[in-house]
Amino acid sequence: MEFNKKVSILISVSILGVILFDAFQQKFYLDTFDLYPEDPVSFWVLLKNHAIRWGVWFIFNVLGSFFLWNAHLKSPSENQSKNWLTIISTAIFINAAALISVTLITLWMNDVSLTIASISESFTFILFQKALSFTFATTLGLLLLFNVSKTQLIEAQWVEIQDLKQTSPSLSVSNTRPTIRIKIGQRHKLIQLSEVLWFEADDYCVKIHTQSKSYSLRKSLKSLEKELESYRFIRVHRKALLNMDYFSEVDYQTFTIRLNNHSEIPLSKSGASNLRNALAATSI
Repeated sequence: MEFNKKVSILISVSILGVILFDAFQQKFYLDTFDLYPEDPVSFWVLLKNHAIRWGVWFIFNVLGSFFLWNAHLKSPSENQSKNWLTIISTAIFINAAALISVTLITLWMNDVSLTIASISESFTFILFQKALSFTFATTLGLLLLFNVSKTQLIEAQWVEIQDLKQTSPSLSVSNTRPTIRIKIGQRHKLIQLSEVLWFEADDYCVKIHTQSKSYSLRKSLKSLEKELESYRFIRVHRKALLNMDYFSEVDYQTFTIRLNNHSEIPLSKSGASNLRNALAATSI
């Protein structure tokens, strides 16, 4: 998952601002209405307590966001709206777990024995104090993830459109030596097709893996597969297009392919069928 640096900084500053606001707000109410149970509490103690609570929230949200991204949002899909029930349920679970954890940590920090009454009282206080702000922050995070996912979908569709409109293909043949033309900044580079070990789908682009280096090409793996079908390139996984000239061995139990440079690439069930056919056609 890749985030813009400015967005990451903005999120961090926003969370820091919320922590400071919570501490200032609590200090204001304690001082104004003299709500101290015993001795006055300094602002820095309140700030530390709120920082710990938001730290717990942050840990649970990172874990939850990682799950949601890999399970529902990482692969662009036009039907992601169907996953919203799971996303909302996960968000509720994340915040409930964070609130319960904050309650237990607060009791432990204050040396309060864990009883049903103490847990219930502390949880009620934390619920009214943090539930709304935790939920609001989690919602912003989920919207950010959803926006990144939709951006990837748009980029993928744009690449598909470019593939259909493309008049000068990235694959060219010169003196019977096919090459791949890629753009690096403002420069163009030609890579010999014979040097490519395999192509890997990378969101809306593909990675070109050679013996010495990897390159990025703004093209879909599906369209590249069609262009390379006559050059001994086999689709072995939804994310992998293999150059059979570098094939070494396959393990059908672990679904992995080993290349002659000892690197490994994944193999799917449909890819295994394609590989078996390719091996049968070239073996005696």
